[in-house]
Amino acid sequence: MDSVKMGQLFLNSGVASNTPLQIISPTANVAGAIIRTATIQVYGNGGCYLCVGKTAPIGGGNNMAMPFSYIASQYSCAVTPRSIEVPAGDGLWFYANATGGGGVNITYDLFSA
Repeated sequence: MDSVKMGQLFLNSGVASNTPLQIISPTANVAGAIIRTATIQVYGNGGCYLCVGKTAPIGGGNNMAMPFSYIASQYSCAVTPRSIEVPAGDGLWFYANATGGGGVNITYDLFSA
């Protein structure tokens, strides 16, 4: 497996079920961003999603792109297999609709304008 550069910016947080967590705001993402590493945890039964778009996700991200998601029937986690670029002007959110909520541990970089 090839190594992946760790991002300078990071977030390690958990959320309650059906609660969006903003990681990168659309206004702060002026030149694009790159997710270097990410792990998402499902706390219970359900799914967790990284969502990209102009507004917060609704109902598991049905209104936006989901470059990474994970669904499980018990507490478990998944790791992104590669870096993911986020277009300029889009935000990045984490959303969990698992019975116990979910968690995200992510490193990323913002491109300079």
